[in-house]
Amino acid sequence: MSTAEIVTAVISAVALIISIANVIYVKKQISVDAITKCRVDWIKDVRSLLQDFLTEYNGNRDVNELRIIRNKICLYLRSGVSSYKNLKNALDLCIRTADPSISTYNPIDEVIEAAQTTLSNVWIRAKREAGITKKIDDKFAIEFESKK
Repeated sequence: MSTAEIVTAVISAVALIISIANVIYVKKQISVDAITKCRVDWIKDVRSLLQDFLTEYNGNRDVNELRIIRNKICLYLRSGVSSYKNLKNALDLCIRTADPSISTYNPIDEVIEAAQTTLSNVWIRAKREAGITKKIDDKFAIEFESKK
């Protein structure tokens, strides 16, 4: 085998390895992009339903409408996740206290806090799935805070 043939074989092998690595990377990137898009859509949908719920609670306080919106939100939530459970409990508390003749307690802040925790957790999960580590995230947080 001549030197030219050996060089050609080595270059071909390297090109093949690079091509395989590229295919694997692109396939992974497509999956990450799809998952991230789904998470962002999930956040938008749940945030919109939460806005509907809070608007109804602060307005008419129609218990049936509140239950319908709550059930729509719950369809997005997986059982066994503590932040989801806290959000569901806060929504249920709003429904139980919706009639001002029965209760003067207003649990809106509890719903907002539970919603913020839930949405934040999902966003953090999306970032981790996209390859943004906690270290990188903390670096951005420090830069963001210093600009205030």
